[in-house]
Amino acid sequence: MKKIEFSKGLKVILAALIVVCIVYALGPKPKLTEDKQLPQLEVSIETLETYIDQRERKVKGLKPDNESEIIWADQAGVKTKYSIVYLHGWSASKQEGAPVHYRLAETFGANLYLPRLYAHGIEKQVPFEELTADKLIKSAKEAIAYGQLLGEELILVSTSTGGSLALYLASEIENLKAVVLYSPNIEIYSPTAKILDKPWGAQIAKKIQGSDQFYPDVPQRRKPYWNDHYAVSALPELQAFLSTHMNEATFKTVDEPLFLGYYYKNEEEQDEVVSIDAMLEMYEQITTPEAKKYKVAFPEAGNHIIASPLASAAVEEVFQETTQFLINTVGLVVASPTDNKRNNAEDYPQL
Repeated sequence: MKKIEFSKGLKVILAALIVVCIVYALGPKPKLTEDKQLPQLEVSIETLETYIDQRERKVKGLKPDNESEIIWADQAGVKTKYSIVYLHGWSASKQEGAPVHYRLAETFGANLYLPRLYAHGIEKQVPFEELTADKLIKSAKEAIAYGQLLGEELILVSTSTGGSLALYLASEIENLKAVVLYSPNIEIYSPTAKILDKPWGAQIAKKIQGSDQFYPDVPQRRKPYWNDHYAVSALPELQAFLSTHMNEATFKTVDEPLFLGYYYKNEEEQDEVVSIDAMLEMYEQITTPEAKKYKVAFPEAGNHIIASPLASAAVEEVFQETTQFLINTVGLVVASPTDNKRNNAEDYPQL
């Protein structure tokens, strides 16, 4: 057999290609190490609010009405039958779910915990520059652990990436009563997002963006409660979390009653922040019995954010559908008016 001879020039090209491949493969990319186990707390329900308030007051640049807070159903420091934890989405805040989460807590006489996830709600020159997927997961685990202190049974309510975190951590919550997902981020709508957690993803993103910061289109009325700029380096961390954990292996661990709500009117008018197809695939892969799960599209929402009047035209429908699910499917009982401090619309924080 004739031996194949490579010219000197071809050898140089092949060697260069090998070097390029090695450099690419060894390039920087996010690494996730945080496990799912919830933390052991060193605070009690009686001291929790003071602990959270003191910690939030130390945060430099914390924007008004973005802080973590507990809304007690009645007396401070007293556990309720149900507690609700609202996990907000990427670059958002607790206001993303208001007033729906307030009204749900009032309806069922539940203590409500509204956490500020790691690095969110802070005004600084380059927000999110220290944000990693591990730190985001850790803050969600802490929020859930606090929520467990507040009630005998826990209901997780979430929007977007808060829903991703809820799905990932659901199997660790012993007293989990139900999972409510508004527009969960199973997969980012744009297919180009998948390059972000590959080697050199952050560097490529910065080159495409032409800046070290990403500038999402945030309307003026939402800017007090959402970041309108943040470090591009945070995006690969988000994508790494989705690529690693938003899969069938995770979804099969979810067997609790589950509500899925999303914006979809037709192929032209639908959520273009996250993938609805990925949401629906997740819905089929969870092990929750058919009779205990419910999905509903809100065609008039008009936005990825379906539970806030700052973005959605379907807030009342979202509240009503969620309430009926929790009553008819989960079996929650509506609290009597005397069981709550919040008895009228004026009690809700105004947006």
